[in-house]
Amino acid sequence: MVEARIACLERLLAGHKISKLSESANVSKLAITSAGGNDANDQAATTIKSVKTTAENEHNRVPLAAGPLARNVQGVPSTYASVIEPVYTPPIPLKGDLDRTTDPRCGDPSPLGIQFCPILAVAKWPYKFVDREYMQPIATAFFDAEKIWNREWDLYYIWSADSSTSNPVTFVTSTQFQALIDDINTAFPDLNWRLTNEHTQKGLLINFTSPHCNLRPRWLGHSNSRERHDLLRDSITQQTKTTTEADPSDILAFQDSIELAFDAARNRPRRLKQSGETTPESIMVKLKAAQIQLDHAYHHLGLSRAAAGTSGTAADPALHQSDVIFISIDIEAYERDHSKVTEVGVSTLDTRDLLQVAMGHGGRDWRKAVRARHFLIHEHKHLVNHAFVRGCPGDFDFGTSESVGLADLPKVLTSCLHHPYSKLDDASLSDEPRKIVIIGHDIGNDIKYCHQIGFSILNRSSIIEVLDTAIMYRAFTKDNDQRSLGTIMLDFDLDAWHLHNAGNDAVYTMWALLGMCCGANLKPEVECDEDLQGSG
Repeated sequence: MVEARIACLERLLAGHKISKLSESANVSKLAITSAGGNDANDQAATTIKSVKTTAENEHNRVPLAAGPLARNVQGVPSTYASVIEPVYTPPIPLKGDLDRTTDPRCGDPSPLGIQFCPILAVAKWPYKFVDREYMQPIATAFFDAEKIWNREWDLYYIWSADSSTSNPVTFVTSTQFQALIDDINTAFPDLNWRLTNEHTQKGLLINFTSPHCNLRPRWLGHSNSRERHDLLRDSITQQTKTTTEADPSDILAFQDSIELAFDAARNRPRRLKQSGETTPESIMVKLKAAQIQLDHAYHHLGLSRAAAGTSGTAADPALHQSDVIFISIDIEAYERDHSKVTEVGVSTLDTRDLLQVAMGHGGRDWRKAVRARHFLIHEHKHLVNHAFVRGCPGDFDFGTSESVGLADLPKVLTSCLHHPYSKLDDASLSDEPRKIVIIGHDIGNDIKYCHQIGFSILNRSSIIEVLDTAIMYRAFTKDNDQRSLGTIMLDFDLDAWHLHNAGNDAVYTMWALLGMCCGANLKPEVECDEDLQGSG
């Protein structure tokens, strides 16, 4: 780094003995003593001072995030796009000079509903999770020579007394890991590698489902080099032991997750449990995680389980402490090329609009408070799905579709997360910070597409939680099988026309949330047609 370059010049200037007069990061004066003449001394000092200034300027330059057309390998397009709102990435500081206090989010617990991958396991991915014939070509193209560390990563960490580990564990989100996999699959089309439940058992993909903040990863910072990662990791201080209100079963599950994370990074993993995914215990763990999400949705809506299903019930101000805005995102991509996003739907439900309003049967009257927007991607209007699902981009049933160019799409979506939160007839100005809960149905795919189009949906301090209606419905029905969005609408006896229109699906996702929390009755033994079975 800076000192190394200066030291190199010092060795080249033989016969000169240099001593620093200042130890600050902006040293501008150097004293040089030598047996030679003063002119030589002055020239040497000027040379070193100039190089140091140049080095520090390069060192402090803010790196630009990779855009949608960035290339990690020659000829290999990257699907990991930059965020629309430029995020300041601090320069790599000198060793021992890291100041994480400049990032106000540092140490904040991650929102519930996000999956994580241990970054050390990610760095070893081609050597542990890929067939031998692909291992070295992939490693050479994407991993070796620090390539894997030089990508843009959002880092989280865990170092808790409950984890019984001597060192912190650092993570990246599964969406960023999936962006890497998309790049690799593009470069090696025959590989077609995918994350599966097996990788959850092996510790490559981890869910932290406890509501207790000490049992979830915390925000660490941005990294684009191995040195940056190590400096951030070395700055972590261990969290104190969790408080007594943490569920003992949550602590045990947390400890198992950390052990799996360490195991995934080992060269020789321990022997894995067999068929853990299908055991009754694993099913109960999934249902418990789903129930946590459903309980949080009750809380955000100002409801209690006892009140759910009572049509005359309004949101209770005494319970309505979270004061959140629900925002549902649904994205449609072209079936022949998933890198081409064709539609984006956004629906919004402000819980302030529900105060003193009776919910109606199954949340019928609260559904009236949902507002929706539908964006058609101008460059991809000619791409309409028909082979696997019946696309209907021209059939938005909750307003007027808006045509948006790819370059403007991230900015438009960002505006949906700020005042007036898609309330287009509201011309008022407000800088009041509001808490946001993101909703989706099988939302992992939608988050991946958001990053793909340059919209970093999770990298925002206003978002406190991510809820998945596909997961929540498991708790609602006490059934571990996942249901499509169309099936849920049919179960609730709701008319859901023109599924697979992104704007409509964003609204139906919000309806599913209200149906579960407001106690909508299920239709018994319904038969679903082919389109409903495949929707969502």
